[in-house]
Amino acid sequence: MCQNYLILATAGHGGVTLKYEEAKFAGKLSVIGHRPENYNLLQMKDGLNPCSNYIERIIKECAAGLKSANDEFQREINKLKQAETLFQTLSSSSPVGVYIVQDGKFQFVNPQFQEFTGYREEELLGRNTSMVVLPEDRGLARKNAVDMLKGRHTCPYEFRSLTKSGQTKWILEQVASIQFLGKRAVLGNCMDITSRKQAEDKIRTAHQRLQDIIEFLPDATFVLDQDRKVIAWNRAIEEMTGVQKEHILGRGNYAYSAAFYGKPRQILVDLIFEDGQDSQRLYKFYEKRGTTIVGESYLPSLRGKEVILWGTASPLFDEEGNRVGAIESIRDITDRKRAEKMLLESEKRYRNLVENINDIIFSLDTCYRITYISNVFEKKLLFSIEEVMGQPLSSFVHPEDMPGLLNSLESAKNGQLERSEFRLIGKDGSVYHFRASSRPLLENEQLTGLTGVMVDITRSKQFEREMYRMDQMNLIGEMAAGIAHEIRNPMTTVKGFLQLFKTREKYAQEREYFELMVSELDRANSIITEFLSLAKNKAVKLRPQNLNEIVRAMHPLITADANVADKFTAIELGDIPEILLDEREIRQLILNLVRNGLEAMSPGGRLTIKTYLNNGDVVLLIQDQGSGIEPDVLAKLGTPFMSTKDNGTGLGLAVCYSIAARHNAKIDVKTGPGGTTFFVSFSVQAPASQVL
Repeated sequence: MCQNYLILATAGHGGVTLKYEEAKFAGKLSVIGHRPENYNLLQMKDGLNPCSNYIERIIKECAAGLKSANDEFQREINKLKQAETLFQTLSSSSPVGVYIVQDGKFQFVNPQFQEFTGYREEELLGRNTSMVVLPEDRGLARKNAVDMLKGRHTCPYEFRSLTKSGQTKWILEQVASIQFLGKRAVLGNCMDITSRKQAEDKIRTAHQRLQDIIEFLPDATFVLDQDRKVIAWNRAIEEMTGVQKEHILGRGNYAYSAAFYGKPRQILVDLIFEDGQDSQRLYKFYEKRGTTIVGESYLPSLRGKEVILWGTASPLFDEEGNRVGAIESIRDITDRKRAEKMLLESEKRYRNLVENINDIIFSLDTCYRITYISNVFEKKLLFSIEEVMGQPLSSFVHPEDMPGLLNSLESAKNGQLERSEFRLIGKDGSVYHFRASSRPLLENEQLTGLTGVMVDITRSKQFEREMYRMDQMNLIGEMAAGIAHEIRNPMTTVKGFLQLFKTREKYAQEREYFELMVSELDRANSIITEFLSLAKNKAVKLRPQNLNEIVRAMHPLITADANVADKFTAIELGDIPEILLDEREIRQLILNLVRNGLEAMSPGGRLTIKTYLNNGDVVLLIQDQGSGIEPDVLAKLGTPFMSTKDNGTGLGLAVCYSIAARHNAKIDVKTGPGGTTFFVSFSVQAPASQVL
């Protein structure tokens, strides 16, 4: 049995569009749909038509075309399936939400979209899209979506979404028009940007807070971005320069410097961006401290007045450490500089005053360590200020005086103004007497130490000792003068009879004893003479003389005494004027001092006698090379009857001091392990009342 088949062919026989099925049996075949000029309508029954070969060829060609079309159709179906599979895979694994909306209702939602909204797939499909949009944002979200679909803008837009749990989230969305199931639809993808928006809010809040801080900083402050355009200009800099922020924000090309200098130029903040050696020289002070730069500059005219400005500039960095700008703060230090100048001048005047008075200004901490001392201390005691600072005061105080001084300082701590006397020992061993007054040093009502003044009373002490010594010597001299006559008369009688008896033959064997007794009477008479020399009212015969002539005249005698003891002498006579002298007394003074010096030295020692001018005074110097004078002996030097010699009377130096006093002269002593030096200083002009 045969069936009829319809075949539609084009002129090229390859564009078959009808379904083709292979015939199982030969049957009736109809060819329809071709133009008459190409084909004839044939009826094929049993048997072969003369055109059968042609028809067979046509059928084969049609079959091949139908098969090719079918293969292409299958490939397209496969591609569609692959695309569908890929879409499903991408949408299900996408980090963004993907959905398809048709007629305002959800037709497809991926898992991420479900997670964003909190709804399950079955709760969304077929539901209106407005259910997931915050009511306040629905109108704007719809408008943005329509504008994007119509090509009015291409940038994603933001809106707030409302989740199933009622939570509000920020969504970034973009949409596109597609065909879905043969109808127009909308493909959308969205991203949850809630965290980003929260971060932006925090950044915005922090930025605003920073702007507020900058705005209300007391120092004039401005901020530049990386292009050196002004992005912040606070109220203080408006007041300093007179330039309002609305006239400078966003401007570059050194507009910020013109506000200060009247013309564009580099200033401190520009050195953050570039190295400007020339600009550094424009600053009175410039220093780089890490990434921060500080500088001081002088402006002859800023808003009509001279100012000195202190600037601090620093770079600004982002989270990755990249520089994004710079900030500079400027402070007007004109008043401070003037105050500093006045303070320095005042301090200089005070320091000059302190350092040029003879008193020592000092301060101590609570442990009595020296925290300040004027340079008079260095001049007097020969210790440098560096050697003294930080040292306890006890390091320089005579040990015997320290207990009393400590008691005085403790009382001063309690707020009492304390006065005390003590001795300080110089670097060369010299001893100085001081009277100190001290009071507490307070800071915030807390005791931080003591401050006070030390007055050198060494000369006063020496004067007191001298007066005491002179009083003693005068008393002894007056006593000697009162009894000398009564003593000398019997002594003269005794001496006469001894000399008489010494000449008689019957006393020849005792002559030696008589000579000894006469010698002792002479010694007693000389002692009386020395006593008489101690009297301050003893008359002296002063006349103009040159001290050098007296020394030269005595030098042979002095040399003879030295040679006997295997010692040496030297004289160094300077150019000195004549002064009023009593030659006899000066001879006695020189002889006493020379003999003391010779007796103090060991064999081989040298005694030196010098004369010279010092500050208008004629000075007689006698220097030995002995072992020096002990401090306790030095303090009593010149006291009558005080002697370190076994057979000394203790009147030699006492007589020297008396002679010096009658000549208006002064005796000073410098002693040490290398020897002792006596300085006798004579005034060039002696009082007329002493001239006889």
